[in-house]
Amino acid sequence: MPNYAYSPPWQTRNGLAMTLYTALLGGREWESTIIEPEPSYQETIFAGAQDVPIFGLVAIPEKPCGTIVGTYGITGSCAIRLT
Repeated sequence: MPNYAYSPPWQTRNGLAMTLYTALLGGREWESTIIEPEPSYQETIFAGAQDVPIFGLVAIPEKPCGTIVGTYGITGSCAIRLT
C-alpha cells in the first residue's frame, strides 16, 4: 500500500497560523468547496478507558475513503474501544 504524505499549504504549516486561518477565513468558505452532501449521523456510545461511556456522532457515507476521529474535552486516558 503506498504511503501518501500530507503536506499542508505553506500558510498553515504551524499550529497558530492554522488556527487563525480556520477561525478567520475557513469558516466562511468551506461549504462552497465541497460537492458531496452531508452524510446522516447516528448517535453512538463508545466505551472508553475503564468502560467510561463516551457519547459520539458517527457519519459513514456510502463510499468512505478514510476515517476521521475527532475528540473534544476528553481528559485522562483516551483508549477507545469500538463496540
